[in-house]
Amino acid sequence: MNPGDRFVVVLDLRLPDVADYSLVQDLRRRYPAVPLILMTAHSTVDQAQTARQFGVCRVLDKPFDIRSLVAVVDEVYTACAWPVDES
Repeated sequence: MNPGDRFVVVLDLRLPDVADYSLVQDLRRRYPAVPLILMTAHSTVDQAQTARQFGVCRVLDKPFDIRSLVAVVDEVYTACAWPVDES
């Protein structure tokens, strides 16, 4: 990642090698300003609250259509308070 890069991470809660919030926590530590969107087919209110405690901007319930995903990514990207590049 280069200074000034701006992107949004869309991450599934259940991946083949990670089925908890450890990857979310690692991404948050490494890239605190990067917006995270978490998608899951097994969402509960508690999971959404936990995800937000770890810095996830939005939780998307699967299944969803691609237009919904694009709209959420656009919303999160636009609303993000990007750090100022001072280089």
